[in-house]
Parts: sequence; C-alpha cells; structure tokens
Amino acid sequence: PRDATSTKHLLLLVRFGKPPMAADEHLNASRGWFSGEVASDDIKEGTYYITVIKRHGLVPIPFVVSVTLPHSIQWLKLGRPTFGVVKKNSASFYKFYVDSADTDIEVYLTKLDGDPDCAMSHEEVNQRPAHLTSQWRSATQGDDEIIVASDDPKGRLHPTGW
Repeated sequence: PRDATSTKHLLLLVRFGKPPMAADEHLNASRGWFSGEVASDDIKEGTYYITVIKRHGLVPIPFVVSVTLPHSIQWLKLGRPTFGVVKKNSASFYKFYVDSADTDIEVYLTKLDGDPDCAMSHEEVNQRPAHLTSQWRSATQGDDEIIVASDDPKGRLHPTGW
C-alpha cells in the first residue's frame, strides 16, 4: 500500500490455499515499508492469495503489491527503476541481459534507508555475488554505483553478452 500513510487506510491479507474470508484466516501483517508487509518463514509450496481492502473514505488509494521469495533472482527491466527491500545482513538478487559485450553498463543503487551495498558478476562467474565474491562492487556510504566500461577486461571475458 504505497500511498497509504498507515495500516488504518488499507488492510493487507495473505493466506495460503484459498482467499482469506475472515479476520483470523490470514498471515499476520505488520507495518513495514510503504505501510504493510507480511513475512513468513513457514513457506509451503502452493498458491497464496492476496487481498487488499480499503478501510474508509471515498477517494481511491493507489497501491503497489510486490512479492519476493527469499534468494530468488528477479529480472530488471533496463532503464526502469526497481524498488526493493532487503533485511539487515541479507541479500536481494537481480539480473539483466545485455546482448553485446561492446556496451557500457551502469548500475545505480539509491538508498531509501540504511546503507545497502552493491555487488555484480557475470552469471557464468557467480549468479549470487556477495561483496567478497563479486567481479565488481561498490560499498560507499550512501548511494552506490557500479560502472563497467565496454573495454573492461573482466567484462570482455564474456563476448556473447550478459
């Protein structure tokens, strides 16, 4: 619920197996980034249902629903910002495709809170790069950026693209 100022405006319900119909049939939601978040460490394979209920008022409230599974790798759309959340001492993984080795790559990480760091590797080297195992990294205070020029020797090792 991105534009809601608190969980008083919108109610987020998530339930495994079938849609939540009553107040006690859903995973507990807590106030989190952009007003509501459901986190569970009891993950089961199957279908999860999400219900967003507007609590009061006549004016529509826009919202964004985002689902992320731990350690999943999410596709980035080039040129489009992607919002994400990562817990302290955890990692979020993203990937993108570049079809030519003669391309400069620029990755910008803009913090909304805290001090996240950014690490990047070609998927043939490491699909889940960490700060110490990545080909390129940025760990400055605040916003981070990684720029890989088309003539970078580590990038030239992968002439078929990214």
